[in-house]
Amino acid sequence: MKDFWENFGIVLGLAVVAAFILVGGWMIGSANAHSNRIEHERQFACIDRGGHWEYLSSHGLVCKL
Repeated sequence: MKDFWENFGIVLGLAVVAAFILVGGWMIGSANAHSNRIEHERQFACIDRGGHWEYLSSHGLVCKL
């Protein structure tokens, strides 16, 4: 019975670590998706106003109207 509880503790510990890794990955993925959505909204807003995107070495991508 002692071996059972030792093995159970190891399996439970691994399950908790795996759960933390999965939740962390989900949170990172969610933040990345939100960032991409905001960037696409910004780009489409520029295009809807009749602008276009230009890369400026000093400012990066800029909406030119």
